[in-house]
Amino acid sequence: MQKDSDPMRMLALTVASSPYNKGPTKLIEERMALAEKAVEAIIDQSRRKKGTVRRTRRD
Repeated sequence: MQKDSDPMRMLALTVASSPYNKGPTKLIEERMALAEKAVEAIIDQSRRKKGTVRRTRRD
């Protein structure tokens, strides 16, 4: 799977590049990384509720 077609990454990119997040590129990249982790955590949480746990750590 291509990294750009990953739905979590696309959502994080959308959040990070929203008009409210204008600023230096480094800040936007940091926000994108935070958004990616947040989306990952939400998806992991919903998987745990369903019982389909797939734990992977990407740091």
